[in-house]
Amino acid sequence: MLFQRKKITKDISIVDIISQNPMARGVLLENGIKFVGQGLSPLESLEKVAKGNGLDNKQIENILKELNKEQPKTSNKDVIQISSAAGTKLKEMIKSKNKKGIRLRLVSDGCATYVYDMDFGTRRIEGEIELKANGVTFYIDPKSADFIRGTKIDYDTKEEGFVFDNPNVKK
Repeated sequence: MLFQRKKITKDISIVDIISQNPMARGVLLENGIKFVGQGLSPLESLEKVAKGNGLDNKQIENILKELNKEQPKTSNKDVIQISSAAGTKLKEMIKSKNKKGIRLRLVSDGCATYVYDMDFGTRRIEGEIELKANGVTFYIDPKSADFIRGTKIDYDTKEEGFVFDNPNVKK
């Protein structure tokens, strides 16, 4: 595992669960937590929101098992793969900015979806994961690491932009 997450319990709020692990949103939806409203807030505990959605204790236990399931051991190459075109372009950009690598994270766009945020960095900030892919150094926010696992980055020369193919995103 790239980093250790805190164990999720039924007493943790929905918002804390999702901020700790953005992938949890899909697990919650797949297991019957389809709304928060009607007197339920994302600041409420998992147990309260689950019961408000008609789930019983056994279903809550199953959600917790899935949320706390240990991720398989992962090598750096499993986190990000970049094409030679993306590698070439990123190396050019890093050199032109006189930096050492790319800081990559996911940020909320405010509408329950996430966007990729890439910036330049000269060193790893405490807590970040540092890895290399196709000769490019990446500094990855640990909250984003699980969500971007398996992502392939390419560079579209016609559109002059990066293309992210993330297997964790449902299309």
